[in-house]
Amino acid sequence: MLYLVWLFSFSKKTNFMRTIKMITILALVFISKLSFAQVKNTNDHDNIVKRLSSFYSYYIVKSLDPVNDKISRDTMKKYCTASFLKQTYYAVDPERDADVMLDVQDFDTAWVHTLKITKVSDGDKKKYSICVWLVYEKIYHCIHVALKKEQGEWKIDKVIQTGN
Repeated sequence: MLYLVWLFSFSKKTNFMRTIKMITILALVFISKLSFAQVKNTNDHDNIVKRLSSFYSYYIVKSLDPVNDKISRDTMKKYCTASFLKQTYYAVDPERDADVMLDVQDFDTAWVHTLKITKVSDGDKKKYSICVWLVYEKIYHCIHVALKKEQGEWKIDKVIQTGN
């Protein structure tokens, strides 16, 4: 940036023209950096939605498997933070009626096709709504997940019941 100021100081044009050129260049640099930041955030959002969709689709199908309905620890580590797994997922009370990840008692394969994932506004925090269509009740059942970056990936750090 100092180079540009130095370069314009040797111009034979008026100070006014130098100032206009400098403001224009600074504005272009600022706009290009702003645009890059927005593209990065959009890509981050798209990657998070794909990641959550992949996990919950797998989780729903695997939970319906009558022979092997246990999700491997490696899979859970890939999508959930270590603190969430320790404090919530593996610490579930055996008397709990509902599944921890979706807050439901039963699963339906149709949910994979009705899965809706949307960002929930919560300041700078990464929070997403995960919804599935409950066919018999004819309503969407939703939970919120708070995400945290761990080992370079956005992972589920908290599952929040929404009361529906």
